[in-house]
Amino acid sequence: MRSRTLAPLLLAIIAASLLLNAGASSADEYRLVFRGELRGDQVGSIEVGGMTYLRLADLARAFGASRHWNPRTQKAALAIDARRIVMADGSAFVSVGTSTVNVTRPVLVRDGEVWVPRPFLTRALGPGTNSDIELDAERSVIVVTRLGARITSVTVEQRVGGTAVVFALSDAVAFTAENARRGSIDLLFDGAALADTLMVPEGIGHISEISVREIEAGVEATVSVSDAVRTYSAVYRRRPPRVELVAEAPGGSGTILPPLLEPRSLLPDPDDMFGGVGGGIQTVMIDPGGGGHETGSVGRGGLTSREANLALARELGEFLQDEGYYVFMTRHGDTHLSLKRRAEIANLAGASVFVSVQCGAHMSGAVGGFRVLYYEPRRGVARAGSGTERGGLVRRHRGREPAPTDVLLWGRVQTEYTRESRSLARAVHERMDAAIDRPDRGVKRANLLVLSGCAMPAIQIEAGFITNKTDESLLSDGDYLRAVARSVAQGIVDFTRDND
Repeated sequence: MRSRTLAPLLLAIIAASLLLNAGASSADEYRLVFRGELRGDQVGSIEVGGMTYLRLADLARAFGASRHWNPRTQKAALAIDARRIVMADGSAFVSVGTSTVNVTRPVLVRDGEVWVPRPFLTRALGPGTNSDIELDAERSVIVVTRLGARITSVTVEQRVGGTAVVFALSDAVAFTAENARRGSIDLLFDGAALADTLMVPEGIGHISEISVREIEAGVEATVSVSDAVRTYSAVYRRRPPRVELVAEAPGGSGTILPPLLEPRSLLPDPDDMFGGVGGGIQTVMIDPGGGGHETGSVGRGGLTSREANLALARELGEFLQDEGYYVFMTRHGDTHLSLKRRAEIANLAGASVFVSVQCGAHMSGAVGGFRVLYYEPRRGVARAGSGTERGGLVRRHRGREPAPTDVLLWGRVQTEYTRESRSLARAVHERMDAAIDRPDRGVKRANLLVLSGCAMPAIQIEAGFITNKTDESLLSDGDYLRAVARSVAQGIVDFTRDND
């Protein structure tokens, strides 16, 4: 009689266990092999739908990473040196630094543990730790090969006082810089290698030529400079890893205006910058987001946001030129520019309207659509006189008083154009809403550094979310980009006429 009573109870326990695991089965534990040596670290695994999943806590411990879990947002994060890897329960999109990658299967949370699919090793953890990681199921080991630093991109930037060459790196590296020959600066990156896709740009400003090559000791770079250069500096920056070489000239002669989208013989009269179309706004600065080592987010089909941004910006420039505007762009190729530098270029060029072109990205691939943003500082950012005597805006950092470099002295510049920027955002959004058959995410306020320093009405448009499969397909479609560009241009024209 007792056995008959226990039988239903045992069946209920087994059924509940199967429901909880939802198709998961136990699998072997894996051990890590670093530099050919087997370590004692063990990583637990389960099988879900034919895919091997690994316990995130074990991976974090093995790689010396700190692990964080936010129960409210259901997001987990790994902090490895200066890099962060962020993932969300039920999402196959993982953020690695400033990029988003697709690990093919969703991250799972079970019994308080975070489990990541096997492709997480090669697509997220490998790049995040600058390692080559392979899972050998037959030997139940995870083989980790630390990679040497690679130079992933070389970009040239105009800065106040000189010209900078930025060598983006995959990891920290020891380097030397010397001026042994007149007119050139030689750098040696100890033990480094060149990325297979590395493109070396042409010189601009005080940089006439750049050459890089691999030698037995690492990578050797030669930067040829103009006779106006009197001093130079070469420093290593951690976040992200890079070496910045700045060729400096006295008197700030390195500052130049950006080129036009296409060469034009007629330039706007500096004394009449607002006397253009219909007596209104005449000059538009278009800023394609990303560039250089800032790949940005990547869609599951391989499209990068920096490529989509530049393609849309070029289409927008052509439509605006057809409308009679003078068009400037902050970048024309795969060039890196800091957010502050983009605003500086717009101010130096005397632009009347600033349009940042970006792609949206989200941890959930289901989120898609378009939106238009204008500047407003986030909560916790104080206005002038509220915690500083320097004026401007202050970033609060966990209760501590910010250093002088944290003070955004120019943030107040855009606040003087809040009404105009909001009107511009609404005019552009209205046209986009009529032209784009995608979810409307509205006009939003945002604390965007790229807009905060602009001394003119400034907005950011997002024509789609690159992490959304449908949006990514549209962002690579020329007809869709032209439709978006035409609607944005029409919105700018509407704003111009309303502000005559």
